[in-house]
Amino acid sequence: MIKPLLFLEASLRDLRYAARVLRKNLAFTCVVVFTLALAIGGNTAIFGVLDSQLWRPLPFPDSERLADIHLVLRTNPRESDVLPNSVYRAWHEQNHSLEKIGAFSYGLRNLTAGGTSERIVVMSVTASLFDTLRLPVQRGRNFLPDEETTGLGHVAILSHELWQTRFGSNSGVIGTPIKVDGDSYVIVGIASPRLRFEYFFEPDLYIPLATDSTVQALHGYIIGRLARGVQRDVARTELDGILQRQLEAEGAKQEDAVVVGNLRGNWTDFAVRPLFFYMGAIF
Repeated sequence: MIKPLLFLEASLRDLRYAARVLRKNLAFTCVVVFTLALAIGGNTAIFGVLDSQLWRPLPFPDSERLADIHLVLRTNPRESDVLPNSVYRAWHEQNHSLEKIGAFSYGLRNLTAGGTSERIVVMSVTASLFDTLRLPVQRGRNFLPDEETTGLGHVAILSHELWQTRFGSNSGVIGTPIKVDGDSYVIVGIASPRLRFEYFFEPDLYIPLATDSTVQALHGYIIGRLARGVQRDVARTELDGILQRQLEAEGAKQEDAVVVGNLRGNWTDFAVRPLFFYMGAIF
């Protein structure tokens, strides 16, 4: 019992001495407190960003099976190339290593509804994208494969946030006509509140992405969900084989190679170096 009391007494004596020293050197004390606060705050902020940007899984079910798929030049693997639409269609129809495959692109467009207009982010998606991400629409229906035909896809799915903010969470909005860049569309569904892309501008509205035979190239992003137990290298080998056969059948130059990367890794790669640089600067 005596030893703990002696330890407590010694600790209180040390604290009183430290307090007297700090009172005598207020400028030094302010600098120390400010430095500690800055370091603690900076570390907390950096680790929070690292968690959200690099370590936390993407907000999709079983997201580690999701793959980013794109083409690069064989002579320069750092240079991406445009994906021929015929190759995407061949992948969709012939592959066995992917459970699902979908595509999307996005941009700013004008939405007119209820007599008012605003600039919003519109994402064009294939009918298979929501199934690939395993996030079906919350209300209404998904796009149909036939609606990927140029001129036929005049239907739209609202993001959950736009449904709440612009349409007042009105469940009767399905079937309502709207205009996007002056073209008429009909709302057929409301997206899941869990559908968030995080590393892109969050879309306000979804419309079908045309992939019919009249489309020459697919300007966008391809996401595949690996079949259970299939590794990315196996999927890459199969997709590359389909690519080469399709290009050979079309008499096109075979100058591209397929890359099948981890979706989260590819989406966050742009942020890795700056984040670790700032973390190192703080430490």
